Amino acid sequence: MNANQQQEIKVHSVWDLPVRLFHWVNFLSVISLLFMGFIMLYKKELGITSLEAKIGLKQVHVVIGYVFVVNLLIRFAWAFIGNRFARWSAFLPYRDAPLCPISAAMQKPCGRDSPRLIWDIIHSGGWRLPCFCC
Repeated sequence: MNANQQQEIKVHSVWDLPVRLFHWVNFLSVISLLFMGFIMLYKKELGITSLEAKIGLKQVHVVIGYVFVVNLLIRFAWAFIGNRFARWSAFLPYRDAPLCPISAAMQKPCGRDSPRLIWDIIHSGGWRLPCFCC
């Protein structure tokens, strides 16, 4: 960039703090549940034989599961009271969102000046959500 040219950079805050915290707590919960599950699966190989230790592992696993569920319930609540990007209306698909973001990309110019493509891809993800839930 030339010294004479100035490019205006705009910062758009889309994901607010509760949504970011939800994703990190969700990530850490899933990783922790997997880790605890593997420990419980291979407890004999790890030398865990006492009944108290086995019960302790299961209790920790259950507590992490409760954290995961409470986190999910908070996110559902935030989808109704959060900012406009965190609400259901911003995520669920509508008629202006293309069913196939690839075909939309072929019809629109791509590049730095095309934020609409990213928005279309995010909205098309809403069409895939019911498929994952069934």
